[in-house]
Amino acid sequence: MKIQIPEEYQQNVENYDEFGGYAPERAASVTSFVNKVYGLMCVALLVTAGCSWWTVSTLAPEQIVVWMWPAMIAEIVVVMVLNFLAHKMSTVVAEFSMLAYAALNGFTLSVIFLVYTKESLAGAFAVTGGIFGVMSLYGNFTKRDLTSMGSLCIMALVGLILAGIVNIFLQSEAMEFVVSCIGVLVFTGLVAYDSQQIRRFGAADDGKGTLAVLAALGLYLDFINLFLYLVGLLGRRK
Repeated sequence: MKIQIPEEYQQNVENYDEFGGYAPERAASVTSFVNKVYGLMCVALLVTAGCSWWTVSTLAPEQIVVWMWPAMIAEIVVVMVLNFLAHKMSTVVAEFSMLAYAALNGFTLSVIFLVYTKESLAGAFAVTGGIFGVMSLYGNFTKRDLTSMGSLCIMALVGLILAGIVNIFLQSEAMEFVVSCIGVLVFTGLVAYDSQQIRRFGAADDGKGTLAVLAALGLYLDFINLFLYLVGLLGRRK
């Protein structure tokens, strides 16, 4: 799911040029907004990592499996509520909801610790961090408009989801490999695109703070999905 700017902010975005067209007095607030977004994203990643580690260290595999579907359903509900209603929440409620989603995601992602070796997961995480950092810097500082690339990546994402569903039934290793390769490319592009979009979010921000939560959630999802596709390529099964 891609995070969208609520309609009531769209007019502010339309009056903004992501290459520096906002008034000089807005530059400091936009920079502050960007810093807050990355800070929230990092906190959410730490919560996810901590919950994953706690889950595999504390619960038996059978217990994890029993609670997997309820946790996944709760994840979908929370992220949809955030996507559509975050702008109507207080900042505290929106941030708490995002961290609750990150915790649920940590629980559901804990299964990869049961399937893959810790060394390969650490390697995939390091590669993810490197790609994310490089593409995020590119998205923030490039003078190229990445809108068309972002649109292409979003369309490709729909195809990836459909291919993933089909492969649940086919169980094809070759198809899984192709999907993972394409997934890495798609989310690498989305990291750059969403990083550029953050400044548009910052220009549209009304100071309430909930828009920063939406922007951070978008980047968080990019990082997690990029990591999972890299695990599919680099992960070594136990």
